[in-house]
Amino acid sequence: MEQGTRKKKEKDEEGDASTAYASSRPRTRSISPRLKAIIPFTSARKWLLYAKLPSTSYIRLLRIHPGPPSSTIYCSLDIAKLDSSLPPYEALSYAWGKKGKNSIICNGWKINDIAPNLFSALGRLRSTEETRVVWVDALCIQQNMKHEKNQQVRHMRQIYRRADRVVVWLGTDDYDEARFAFAILCSLVNENSQLEALKKGRFTSVNKEKGIPDIKSTVSLESAYWTAVLALFSNTWFVRMWVLQEIVLAHSATIIWGSCSISWDVFGQAIDIIRSNPTLHNFLATRNLQNAYFMNRMRRLLVTEFKATYSFLHLLDWARSFDVTNPKDKVYGLLGFPTRDGDVNGDAEMEKGEGKVFIQPEYKLEMREIYTRVARKILSQEQNLDILSFTTHTREPEKEREMWHVRFKKEAKRRWPWRKEEEEEKKEAKPPRPPPSWVPNWNTKTVIYPLVGFEPGNQYRCGTFKKMQMLPSTKSSVLHLKGVIVDTVTDSLPPAPFTYLHRIDPHLKLLIEWCTMHSPASTPSTISRVLTAKRDRTGRLLQSRSRSRSQTQPHTPNTSEDQHLADFLAYQHHLANDLAALDKASHQCPHQGDQDSNDRVREALWRYTSHRSPFVTRQGRLGLGPGTMERGDKVVVFWGGQVPFVLREEKGKERGRGGGGKRWWRFVGECYLEGIMGGEVEGLMGGGKGLREEGFEIM
Repeated sequence: MEQGTRKKKEKDEEGDASTAYASSRPRTRSISPRLKAIIPFTSARKWLLYAKLPSTSYIRLLRIHPGPPSSTIYCSLDIAKLDSSLPPYEALSYAWGKKGKNSIICNGWKINDIAPNLFSALGRLRSTEETRVVWVDALCIQQNMKHEKNQQVRHMRQIYRRADRVVVWLGTDDYDEARFAFAILCSLVNENSQLEALKKGRFTSVNKEKGIPDIKSTVSLESAYWTAVLALFSNTWFVRMWVLQEIVLAHSATIIWGSCSISWDVFGQAIDIIRSNPTLHNFLATRNLQNAYFMNRMRRLLVTEFKATYSFLHLLDWARSFDVTNPKDKVYGLLGFPTRDGDVNGDAEMEKGEGKVFIQPEYKLEMREIYTRVARKILSQEQNLDILSFTTHTREPEKEREMWHVRFKKEAKRRWPWRKEEEEEKKEAKPPRPPPSWVPNWNTKTVIYPLVGFEPGNQYRCGTFKKMQMLPSTKSSVLHLKGVIVDTVTDSLPPAPFTYLHRIDPHLKLLIEWCTMHSPASTPSTISRVLTAKRDRTGRLLQSRSRSRSQTQPHTPNTSEDQHLADFLAYQHHLANDLAALDKASHQCPHQGDQDSNDRVREALWRYTSHRSPFVTRQGRLGLGPGTMERGDKVVVFWGGQVPFVLREEKGKERGRGGGGKRWWRFVGECYLEGIMGGEVEGLMGGGKGLREEGFEIM
């Protein structure tokens, strides 16, 4: 009986095992041929790697387990709640770069295609004895899950604010430049600190064999030591968009380059010293250095001061010199900063005091839709048209569409080879559309200084005598504003190309000569105002003598129109322009130029003429406008706008029955037009000048 029971039990176990095996076998007949083809390439292991987060208030932390150098990197992902129970951790800030062939082991699963820069960062951070807990965006966020990505982006500010330290990884230092560059920066700090207590500039190195060099910052700029500093500020980390909030929001930050590391506090002091030294600044001047200075300046601002003073439009403006892989991150990469126009309907789960996002991140939306939503929200909240001054076009719309189509093809090569739903796949296959003509493209590589000013007393008053009137429109892509046509463009010079400041003289000489020839009635005073948009090199609005006398505080001489004219005339003599009006204007000007005149006016001219064109109008006015303007374009003043704008009527668009009805317009850009920048249009409305208020529907 016992033997029979044993046989029955074995038979039952055999049947259970057979059933289990049968249920675990792949059911090939039920799998489509398309799915079969992609099974070897699917990320099934990643799905097992990323456990679902319990709620939106949770994040993942990466534990890097100890190990010897050059060995396989083992790590694990832990789920943690974003509150006071969060364990101590560091946050990594680095440049992503392209995928590589490196791999790590995480939660027992092998993750391939780790980017080389991230792989080297993990190897550098790994200890030989202790586990290190870090937050790394590429690994702690499931990147191919848009819903999770939307949620985690909202927490960026908290993640970097709560980190014990932000670690900036600049790379592997293949040419042994880090120790020399950091030694120069420390020397700058120590030699320029007036108090002995402030002489704390030092850095460390884990490579004990090479040691720390003893270098003075007074060493010749032609030496290899300063070349190392140039290499430091050539690092791509300084132009990456996400690092802006990663470093600004950090309580403490350390820069690691190869085997060397330096505190951001020392690094920031060195940047300020370089910025204040004209020789060093000119020698090291790059976009990267400018970005580093900007990040350090923002770090010094208190959160409450920043929130009370600056709007989201300020952030968008300042971040234009940073690069992104995904154009949507030009907006989403700034959501961690609190601004005065924060979204009152922001994330309800974000903890009290941590601020609220300006706009909810939705990566499934097209870039065009995201940029349009941001523009409309800023128009609605600010109740002015300042954002339109950031809309620039550097090529014709057809070429713009062609550029976007080419960019789409390149991006398509990096897409996943499958989609869950066929409809989504077809939708994704459509090439992205550029934003409407009036919406700023924050991802453009052409950065142009706007003409408008933000601070009170530094603004034009062209159309501000009336409040902005934004009328309803049938489509969100159409902007419907009220205003008046004041003039028509009759001639313009091709746009001034961008070039370095020390090479700009020949281009400026041509601009000035063109203005003199095509606008004979314009005096040197008029030309100097138009080509600098009536601003000095720092962006301050020039003041007339009558206005400056009425100011309660004494004005800076460099911002007066008389001094500006004196600088301009001195610069004309430097260019050797043979203008008949020069001598006469010099005698009439109460001020004289000095040794800094050329530098002051050259920089002002360079700032405002790059990518812009001087133009003349039907009524003989001289102006400075967008480089893509054409003969026949209209100069329009919108109510609520600081500056006039150039519009182009769209030919062939529907005008309604009988040829009447709607007129459609394309936005070309902002402009400066002499004679109307101070609100003079208000006096022309009822003076029989033919100025008629109308609505403009801009596509």
